[in-house]
Amino acid sequence: MQVELIILDVILAVQTIVVCSAVVFLVLALRHVKKSEVVNTHLKSVLPKVDEILAGVNELVKAAQPAGEQLGDISKDLKKILESTRETAHTVSDTAHTVSDTVRDVSLTVRRQVSRADSIVSENLEKVEAISDQFTEKIVGPLSEISAIIKGGAVAIKYLRGTHAPTVANGDGHEEDGEDDAAIR
Repeated sequence: MQVELIILDVILAVQTIVVCSAVVFLVLALRHVKKSEVVNTHLKSVLPKVDEILAGVNELVKAAQPAGEQLGDISKDLKKILESTRETAHTVSDTAHTVSDTVRDVSLTVRRQVSRADSIVSENLEKVEAISDQFTEKIVGPLSEISAIIKGGAVAIKYLRGTHAPTVANGDGHEEDGEDDAAIR
């Protein structure tokens, strides 16, 4: 019997717990229902606004779709332009390197030619100077002496003929007739 009483007490305790739990659950459910009614009220006021926003977004998406397609086309065109620009840049870079190498080669060649021309001109100037020195030494000097001898001979012949008085050279290198010189004295 005691076992039966314990079992009955346990059953009673379990029933009490179940009933209390049910009551707590009902209270909580009622609170949630009330809160849910408040939420529903708020949702009912917000839903038209959300519907307006969704409609606006839908219209925006529909309006942006052709623009999106155009942006895709523009993107493809930009990609082609960038590839073309990249190829052009490589070509320009290669051409610039080629031009730079050519200019460097031409500059080197010009320097060599200028150096060669300078040495040729210097050698020729030295030769002309040597020839000029030799001309002066070997031709002009003797010609001056021959000229002086001829002039001396002409003066001597004139003197011997008696046609002119002897000329006297003054200190400035010019000859003057002796008659004029005598008239001045």
